[in-house]
Amino acid sequence: MKRFVKAIMKRVTWLAIFGLMSAALFTTGSSPSLAAEPESKTETKLPDWADGWRVSGVIRQGSKTEASVEHRIGWKRFVREGNEWSPGVVVDQIDAEQRTVTLRRGEQRAVLRTGAAPEIPKKAGDKPTSAAGTDTAKASFKTSLRIRLASGETVVAGGWISGPGKRTLVLGTPVIDARNGQVMFSMQFMDAPEAVWDRLGLGNVQGDGQQSSQSSTLAAGRLDAILNAARNETGVDILSAPRIVTRDGRAAQISIGQDSDPNGMISVNLTPKLTPDHSAVDLSLDARLPAPPNSDLPSAR
Repeated sequence: MKRFVKAIMKRVTWLAIFGLMSAALFTTGSSPSLAAEPESKTETKLPDWADGWRVSGVIRQGSKTEASVEHRIGWKRFVREGNEWSPGVVVDQIDAEQRTVTLRRGEQRAVLRTGAAPEIPKKAGDKPTSAAGTDTAKASFKTSLRIRLASGETVVAGGWISGPGKRTLVLGTPVIDARNGQVMFSMQFMDAPEAVWDRLGLGNVQGDGQQSSQSSTLAAGRLDAILNAARNETGVDILSAPRIVTRDGRAAQISIGQDSDPNGMISVNLTPKLTPDHSAVDLSLDARLPAPPNSDLPSAR
């Protein structure tokens, strides 16, 4: 599997053409540096399936221990010992005292921590390459929708195949301030096994290619229940973007990533048009995002 995360950001930039932003992360608390390290102290290079992840919290529930981990671009996951991390990789051990998560793939192990991860030096101008020396730029997912949503309803779009038995969805929710003619948007990007999507009632949103026009609508308030249920599932990655506020007819943009690497950025363009009674919004949404970490998708060609 090619190295997805080396093309992803060192920093996160959120841009708004108009409006205010406030963080809306899936977990709360301080955010220590990203961390992962090979179990062997003689190794200097992290395996692709561990690079860029860090432990953000460990929770004990009776005899069970659960850890929350997140990727440097914001994907979040909750894991328990024995869970499948990605094809062929399992969560081998969670140490609550040391706040570490050990991943295992055959005889190879990597430890996720809360400290700073070692960086592999790169020469200026180097491009990410595979072992064969070929370009490994990831294929991108895209969707373009025009839809009417009532305040608090959620559009669910995408359904791209992100790996064996897994799909990625984009979820967007507008909340209308009728008095001021403003619309606040929250965005979530979720990657999960198809069986999980079926249990959450979202298995009908399925795209067959990189460009998807598939969508569905959730009733107001349903999103919170889905996010809470997803937390207890295995193999779910979640990225919650900052909320963004814009006015009727004004375009807004959310960008997550590094400007120098447009192929590795998440980009969402939103333009809302309020109905005359301000009870709903005619939304124009265009989204582009790279495949999530641990994806087995082929390189873009």
